[in-house]
Amino acid sequence: DTGGNTNTGGVKIYGNSTLRDLTIDSPNKVYTYGDDIQIEGIDINSGATFDSRGSDYLLIYGEHASARAIDCAGSFYGIGTLYEFTSATTSAIDVICSGSNYMGGMILNMPTGGNDFMEMLGGVTIENNLTIEDGNFYTQSYDKDVTVGGDVIVEDGANLGRASPNQESGDFTFGSLTINSGGTYYATNGTTNITSETSGGAAFSGSAGGTFTHNSGTVDIATGSFTTLSQSNAGNFYNLIRSGSNYLRSQTNLVIDNDLTIGSSGIYPANSERSLTVSGDVI
Repeated sequence: DTGGNTNTGGVKIYGNSTLRDLTIDSPNKVYTYGDDIQIEGIDINSGATFDSRGSDYLLIYGEHASARAIDCAGSFYGIGTLYEFTSATTSAIDVICSGSNYMGGMILNMPTGGNDFMEMLGGVTIENNLTIEDGNFYTQSYDKDVTVGGDVIVEDGANLGRASPNQESGDFTFGSLTINSGGTYYATNGTTNITSETSGGAAFSGSAGGTFTHNSGTVDIATGSFTTLSQSNAGNFYNLIRSGSNYLRSQTNLVIDNDLTIGSSGIYPANSERSLTVSGDVI
């Protein structure tokens, strides 16, 4: 099964393969075909190419000798491929190079413990979903942009972003955000843009037992259609913007420590028992 990869020439890795540390030197090209491919780490040197578009799923179970799970100075093509990272130690991912520069999807599933940090060098763009099952996901120097076209899910014991004073300052754009019980989103002090919603119709869902730390940042619910938001005592917002063109329904009590901005749509509670508290201005 060659999936969507129609390239010819170069080195081909087929399904049901396990590789140790993979180094690709110029002018070589490596293509993957099929699934159940496991690679310890990938080093793509200048002039070299790694192309996984023939695979729906790849497992990266460690890191290259550079202590990076993926280290790219050449060309990287990951469209349509779900990457799962399971390194047992602090690692990093660098796919900001030539090529498409982004992954089809990403699962971070690092063993719990003190060394479960995954640093995104240069930020990252993910075509579909980002699921952080175990580990800590953050960007280099805490100032890069992160774009996820699908759902972002932060599971029990996992963390997205960094706590003050090392909080993120880039802009994060998600299709939707779900913080499950035991999960934490340390928000960027820039803007978290929510552009869509889950299949259940939620743009932002902070479960009871989950943690949302606003870091004095802004959350902009920018979906074009009607959607919902729930806080469930996960944490207050700092600035909240409803910039979409339809109504936003708050499923829980809504607390905003600074300003609430409503564009051409509106916000209303799910029922008469829900409250809205805004410490700053309502615009």
